[in-house]
Amino acid sequence: MNNIFSNEAIADFFQSILRINSIFYLAINDLQERYRRTIIGPMWLSISSLVLITTLYFIFGRFFKVSTENYYSYIAIGILSWNYITISLIDACSIFINANGIIKQIKIPLFTHVFRSILKNFFIFLHSLILFPLIIYFDKVNITVISSLSIIGIFMVMLNLTWMSMLLAIFSARFRDIPLFLQNFLFIFFYVTPLIWSFEALKVSEGSSLILLTKFNPFYNMVVVIRDPILFSTTNIFSLLYLLFMFIFGVIMTIYFFNRYSKRVPYWL
Repeated sequence: MNNIFSNEAIADFFQSILRINSIFYLAINDLQERYRRTIIGPMWLSISSLVLITTLYFIFGRFFKVSTENYYSYIAIGILSWNYITISLIDACSIFINANGIIKQIKIPLFTHVFRSILKNFFIFLHSLILFPLIIYFDKVNITVISSLSIIGIFMVMLNLTWMSMLLAIFSARFRDIPLFLQNFLFIFFYVTPLIWSFEALKVSEGSSLILLTKFNPFYNMVVVIRDPILFSTTNIFSLLYLLFMFIFGVIMTIYFFNRYSKRVPYWL
């Protein structure tokens, strides 16, 4: 049996890194193609997010009397972070399927396609950051030096989205039901992740089973490392460590499955 922990995946990764200029151009081109002939382009996503955030704020904040401090910012940063994560994961399922013509005809590193998707969705996320100053001003959030730690959080999220995207791309090429399963899976986690609700609003006591279960929710930790530094001027060390260990575990899994199945991807397409 071949050593499935050989350097094949690592070599593919670094060969893709050397193509970063081409990947950057392709990601920009994807955005241009997606929003061609629209007037405001990617800003449509920001507008739809703003409408959703405002609607949720009035429904839960006004009608249901949720009294969490800076509730509008709480929802906004949570939803924008959630959109970035979920759009990246759903898009990952079609990475190799959409690039099947290139993969079948040209031998280029598979991570090239993954980086292209990661960059494209990060650029879309950057457009949503335009809303942050408006949200912070509206909710009178106190911005401090610690708020800049959310950049580290975004970086940790990107690292984990990279290995997740590669695994989803590989298995979605083989099993076409995965994108549909993922959408339903994410729909459930939208409600079990503290995005529109908080422990304080539910008056959940420290050490309760709900808090313990939520702390091991990967999506909760991915949102918290972005939201907490901005909103509460603190960083959640547990969440950062959680994402670090998740990244290490994810890299090991990706190396295993990449070395075992990457050569079969063109045949699955």
